[in-house]
Amino acid sequence: MPGMSEASEIVRALATAGYRLTSPRRAVAELIAEQDGHFTAAELQHVARDQEMGVSRATLFRALDLLVELGELERIGLPRGEHAYGPGARSHH
Repeated sequence: MPGMSEASEIVRALATAGYRLTSPRRAVAELIAEQDGHFTAAELQHVARDQEMGVSRATLFRALDLLVELGELERIGLPRGEHAYGPGARSHH
């Protein structure tokens, strides 16, 4: 299944850093792994809502911030004030 190894890497990074592997965090890892290239939080939120994953907006943003902090994602400022995310320096994508 495409993206599963990327999701596993994100989950492993969270576990290694000592974070709980909650269902919402696993869901966010799966969402990120399904993305091809850069993405925005709004795009992830839309997919999560369509797939009825039960991931709140706040949980999504906290997970993205945490993954940026861990180096798994890179945050890129966009001209209209929004952010895009992509593989970070420590990511194996």
